[in-house]
Amino acid sequence: MDEQEECSENPIPAIDNVNIAIAMQFAQITRESDVRFFTGFESTKSFQEIFNFLVPRARLMKYWEGVKTSSGVEREEPNQQRIDTIILSNVYAEGSVLPINKPGPQRKTTLEQEFLLTVMRLRLGLLIKDLAFRFQISTTRVSQIWITWVKLLSKELRHLIIWPSKAIPPSAAKGNQMISDDVAVTSKVANVRIFVEKAIARVKWFRILSTELTMLELPLVDDILIICCALVNLFPPLQAEKIDIDT
Repeated sequence: MDEQEECSENPIPAIDNVNIAIAMQFAQITRESDVRFFTGFESTKSFQEIFNFLVPRARLMKYWEGVKTSSGVEREEPNQQRIDTIILSNVYAEGSVLPINKPGPQRKTTLEQEFLLTVMRLRLGLLIKDLAFRFQISTTRVSQIWITWVKLLSKELRHLIIWPSKAIPPSAAKGNQMISDDVAVTSKVANVRIFVEKAIARVKWFRILSTELTMLELPLVDDILIICCALVNLFPPLQAEKIDIDT
């Protein structure tokens, strides 16, 4: 049998009609403008630096699986303290080391994909089902990843938020005029208020803050706000920044 006959008897299967679903990965986001749009990070470098910072802790996470009885039925709505205890107990235990086996269910996603999924929901307010489709996992798994990573990010990134000293603008006593020093202080406070308004606009750029959350997510409200504020502080200085919050 010659080569031509052998090939004709063993044809290559046709694959024209085969749909191969590919889970989303950060490497697919190639333009810096798209990195900003999809993740809220200023650049690929910024995304990768924060991710690399989180990896040692992320490897220790125990994924949230809900609060269930022996029959498998949730007995109560989870509260913030319970979620913290379950997810972060391994991460911040004294003398903790990397486990031999990853806690929680077998993972179909990489840590980088899970981080990407989380920041994409923060930035765009995507639905759980949407993320399940993009990352080719179940909606249950998306919820587990989302809740777990939100708790970790809140714990690890809150140090990026620096609380300024409280400034109380002076007020003129009734019938009296403010002294010159008070006028100067009031002027400075008014100038600061402009930057406060710009900072608030930046935070609103993370659309999760205008998205209706589920009952399960209500204990995460403070954590979500902390993360958004922390990520905003990675942006360039306010005076040099131009953000279109509608994009």
